[in-house]
Amino acid sequence: MFSKIFTMQIIPVFRVFDYNKTIEFYVNWLGCSISWEHRPDNSPFYLRMSLRGLVFDLSEHHGECSPGARFSIADFEGLQQYHEELLSKNYSYNRPGLERVEWAADTLEMTVTDPFSNRIIFNEKVKDFNTISPSAIALLFTKSFTQIPFMKEAVKRLHALPDSTEKTPMFHARVQHFEDRYYSIDRMLQPTGITNILELSSGYSFRGLDLANKRAVHYIDTDLDDVISRKLQFINHLQQGPLKGQLQLTPLNALDATQFETIIDSFPEGPVAIVNEGLLMYLNMEEKQLLADIIHKMLMKRGGCWITADIYIPSPLDAHKVYTQRQQKFMNFHKVEENKFASFDAAKNFFEDAGFTITKDSQEEINFRETWLLKTK
Repeated sequence: MFSKIFTMQIIPVFRVFDYNKTIEFYVNWLGCSISWEHRPDNSPFYLRMSLRGLVFDLSEHHGECSPGARFSIADFEGLQQYHEELLSKNYSYNRPGLERVEWAADTLEMTVTDPFSNRIIFNEKVKDFNTISPSAIALLFTKSFTQIPFMKEAVKRLHALPDSTEKTPMFHARVQHFEDRYYSIDRMLQPTGITNILELSSGYSFRGLDLANKRAVHYIDTDLDDVISRKLQFINHLQQGPLKGQLQLTPLNALDATQFETIIDSFPEGPVAIVNEGLLMYLNMEEKQLLADIIHKMLMKRGGCWITADIYIPSPLDAHKVYTQRQQKFMNFHKVEENKFASFDAAKNFFEDAGFTITKDSQEEINFRETWLLKTK
């Protein structure tokens, strides 16, 4: 015995009040079409609307429903383009944002509010950048306030979270910190004249793209496999025209000596500059030692230098820092404070014992972080 299958449809109803304002919002701005309307003289009106086949009703009738309702439209294809179209119409009473929702990093969402406080929420699952963690999104958002190359463009592609999620009393200090750290590596790299460059754990930084745009370098940009696969999508959008140099994105676990040597051997002849920022703070002392041993071996083999902007020590201000809940969770999970060097002298002893000589960035005036250029003894 088979059950009969019924095809049914749920039709939401919004309470509205003014016909002209209703048409201005739903037809002229959102682009809905009127399927039919009932509008007798001196009586409330009733409209049936359609948007891409989605049907909903608008009623001026008392007792039909209350204003301030909402409904959601899932899987709205081409939401970013639709959002841009709405903004281009310069509707005076609504300028909706477009952002990734906190509960699903692969979902874009836009909310519009009609003149009667009814809301429609549009969302779309996006195929690109869909597994970037909220921490990486927040970091990109922060860096978009710096002059670091491609950060602003990357955030536009990413639809980073709004200002209110990130702007704490520390916000501007963090912006300056990330900018100083980034450019300290460039300052120390440029005078070496080395064109074979390997960046470790680069994350969503685009130093390689910037340098390959400017000069004939052979730049290998590395991180874990999932980061590199997503970063390639960024590069495809950010790169404009042919590069002067060569840029290669390759997965690498920096603590895997075999992988490391394979990548080093792929460079053309000549010395290699190994650079990193934001790596050592995630490694305990045993892991730091392993990384230092691997890099020392590679530089003995090829010549060159190691430039690290990761010489962090505890700061007297640490006790007074105020983190967002997400930032604190991130710091605790990665044991960032525990992984800092006890002092600059302790860091100096560590690298000298590992077989390196040290040159410091003379332009830095920071009491809790330094950038060092290391060479084998």
